[in-house]
Amino acid sequence: MATSAPPVQPVVKPELKFVADTTCTEFARGWLRHHCRPDPTYREGIIRSVYYDTPQLDAFNEKVNGDFYKQKVRLRWYDPDTGADPSKRNAFLEVKHKVGGGRQKERIRLVLESEWLENAPLSDARFMNVLRTAAPGLIEATAPALFPSLVVQYHRIRYICPISQARVCLDTGIQPGRVNSRLLAAQGCATIRDVVIEVKDAEAAQIPWLESVYAAGFRQRSFSKYGECVARVTAEEY
Repeated sequence: MATSAPPVQPVVKPELKFVADTTCTEFARGWLRHHCRPDPTYREGIIRSVYYDTPQLDAFNEKVNGDFYKQKVRLRWYDPDTGADPSKRNAFLEVKHKVGGGRQKERIRLVLESEWLENAPLSDARFMNVLRTAAPGLIEATAPALFPSLVVQYHRIRYICPISQARVCLDTGIQPGRVNSRLLAAQGCATIRDVVIEVKDAEAAQIPWLESVYAAGFRQRSFSKYGECVARVTAEEY
């Protein structure tokens, strides 16, 4: 395990989310393909994240309660991976803050064993070791008493809006994965019937094609993949 890059001072940036039922997926793909350019570096792939939370599920409850300030800590990796060694996986320990409608994020890159990262139970002590080892290198302190709680995965296609130069992501297939039974009492696992368009680093007024997205059924609202997955797994009201 090794870190390779120091954290960058986070900057608060706008982030907009537009949510619709999965029946709007094909429309969203076609519409974004028509109005946006494919991301030149990372076009498409699967994202998986281990989310950390407290025994009281503070990160989940911050979302449920609509807190103005929220913090999420996660260990994230991507498929396909850009590394040359298939036994290793590039992963990123991230701290994401939501401050009202803005966001700030910092991350540290790690190189971890693929087999362990993708298959080990979340009760494995090495997930805590990753957090303890890497978190001191972050600028922002993480919340105390964090434990791995849940894996969230989804498919993402990335675009660039040619009008605003905003980064635009289409997220589908959102679902929970491994659960730490010491933290979450799994009651069920209903399908998450949401597709999400995320617009990063731009205001809605800068993007005229959003009007057609609204007409197709998308609505701008707060949406947490972690929150949705915890609610489905625990059968909590959300």
